[in-house]
Amino acid sequence: MFRGSYIFCMVLISVMVLGLLFGSSESDEDTKVRAALFPELKFKRNGISQIEISKIEISGALDDVRDEVGDEVGEGAGEGAGAGNAAADNAAEIKVTLLRQDGQWKVQERIDALADAAKINRFVAALVKANKLERKTFTPEYFYRVGVDDQAIGVKLEGQATIWIGATAKNRFGRYVRMIEGGESVVWLISSELTELSTDPADWLQGGQALR
Repeated sequence: MFRGSYIFCMVLISVMVLGLLFGSSESDEDTKVRAALFPELKFKRNGISQIEISKIEISGALDDVRDEVGDEVGEGAGEGAGAGNAAADNAAEIKVTLLRQDGQWKVQERIDALADAAKINRFVAALVKANKLERKTFTPEYFYRVGVDDQAIGVKLEGQATIWIGATAKNRFGRYVRMIEGGESVVWLISSELTELSTDPADWLQGGQALR
């Protein structure tokens, strides 16, 4: 009798432990979903029909160029992203606009020439699959240390706010981005390096089109 009760208790405890483990697994998955960079696009990326990629290019002499880089910064901060207090003679926005019309991607700045759909799909997938890994604390004057200052490349997906793409992380996988959350700029390390990132319309043309 005692042996039977003991076995029953052990089985019950095992079932409860398995239940807790299963429950925590679901909780972890929920956390991953909430940490997505664009959670609302997780199952809607095929509905995106417009992408804008832009940056501010400065020409002229820089009064103060960064001479110190944060330890966490790797390559890919973008041209001019290291200037802390930069003075320039001229500043201009360089932008490429990718539009999907009648099932085809086109480059607006090249008179709606056909775009490289495979490249665009890879780029969108990388953004949609990216997760926020770690929030970084930076005041705006130090954004340049991870390449997310005003000269960073901005990416705007249809229906979303612009995010600014900074440097790749040093000694770990990922890239820094800046986005607006709760009315303030927040810097995140995300789980993607976003290697296909260019503001040159020619880089997005379908192969064989020599339109510049």
